[in-house]
Amino acid sequence: MKGKAFGFSFATVAAGVLLAGCGGSGAGTTLSTEAIYSVDNDNGIVRQVFPFNAVVNLFTSLTVSHVRVSPDGTKILFTSAGTVKVADIDGSNQVTLTGYKLADWNGDGSKIYAVSFTNSIRSMDPDGTNVSAEIYDGNLGGGILSFDVSRSGTKIAFSGAFLGWSRIHTINVDGSGDATLTPDNENAINVRWNEEGDLLVYERNGDIWTISESGSGAINLTSSAEAESQPVFRRNGSIVFVKDGDLWSMSVNGSDQAELYDGTNAQSWPEVY
Repeated sequence: MKGKAFGFSFATVAAGVLLAGCGGSGAGTTLSTEAIYSVDNDNGIVRQVFPFNAVVNLFTSLTVSHVRVSPDGTKILFTSAGTVKVADIDGSNQVTLTGYKLADWNGDGSKIYAVSFTNSIRSMDPDGTNVSAEIYDGNLGGGILSFDVSRSGTKIAFSGAFLGWSRIHTINVDGSGDATLTPDNENAINVRWNEEGDLLVYERNGDIWTISESGSGAINLTSSAEAESQPVFRRNGSIVFVKDGDLWSMSVNGSDQAELYDGTNAQSWPEVY
């Protein structure tokens, strides 16, 4: 155990890295092909294959966060020192998307949706060209803190601190249909879609919760004295998350909680690809 706690501001989000295929992962894929990416001691991006065996160090960068693997597994985008970068999967050939703090791939990897420093959501080509007009204006209060595009590429989920509390929102990829799923007093953040696009997992005050895409049926999955954070769906529909600096998994109803990996250093921002 590392004794590492996590808060809810974007400054905290920027202290780690999240690796993923577009919009997380869900049921229906053979688990033997799964790999998990995480950050080792904040800056080293590592990859392991289920079941865990050899740990491969991919590359290092400064204070990396919100990293996503492209749908074909060849590219990676991530936030480094507050700015989005796109690179080959080993970290080479980096391109900086100047002016953007968060990003995710569309359904087929041909486009990126990104959040600017002024909390404007736009789409663009992976090299930063062909930037669209503003899709959504989130420039209110604390702005947009976390961001996730559904596997189908039709919906976006994000956490927005517009009224003082961070709440979960969903919109269509054209910016329409803004729906607020969580109330003002919960500090909900780090939201991720399942593969089917009908369930979201998120972090709320140090616990992991799920909620339907309609905003109904919020369920508290964890409630220990330790901070549980940064959840993401596995391909079999279970959930990987961080607990006290180690990687854990559990079923979608919160049962069968088990430690997956206890490294020498604190791990953060896991994602299955």
